[in-house]
Amino acid sequence: MVNELQEISLADAGELRLNRRSVSADELVERATLLFSSEAKQKNVNFLAEVQSGMPQVYADPDRIAQVILNILKNALFYTEPGGTVKLSAAFKDGRAVFSVQDTGIGIAPGDLAHVFDRFYRSERSRHRAGGGAGLGLAIAKSIVEAHGGEIWAESRVNQGSTFSFSVPVYKQNP
Repeated sequence: MVNELQEISLADAGELRLNRRSVSADELVERATLLFSSEAKQKNVNFLAEVQSGMPQVYADPDRIAQVILNILKNALFYTEPGGTVKLSAAFKDGRAVFSVQDTGIGIAPGDLAHVFDRFYRSERSRHRAGGGAGLGLAIAKSIVEAHGGEIWAESRVNQGSTFSFSVPVYKQNP
């Protein structure tokens, strides 16, 4: 937790180090798939991944973006029951690369949805579940995405699942 707090502090001060380069969305999704698919299989959750064909390169720190994707995937897995589905996708929309994680989990109440990216925030439902985190993962994800000049958001329906999405810039020859 100390490392997570330090990471948020660096992001707040505008000092979060990013090693940006041109990287394909395929590479980012494949990397997350390799790291995540066995966890999903162990919990008996279907895991799907897809990348829109012809996507431009992303201008990002691949390690930091992998951290964001994996954090969101782990949350999705935590709240998805066995037999459910978690899907990671990447698409080019409105001049940006958009990564989304959709799950068939328990969903998030509208009152909680507005706070999911706040530090230490945990919905009442998740506070009582064994194995819940400290409520820093999504705050860190938000800091990383914003340090890239992107946005992060969530949509959800109770008992139907959630979709967490974030956008990052695409690579331009002279960034």
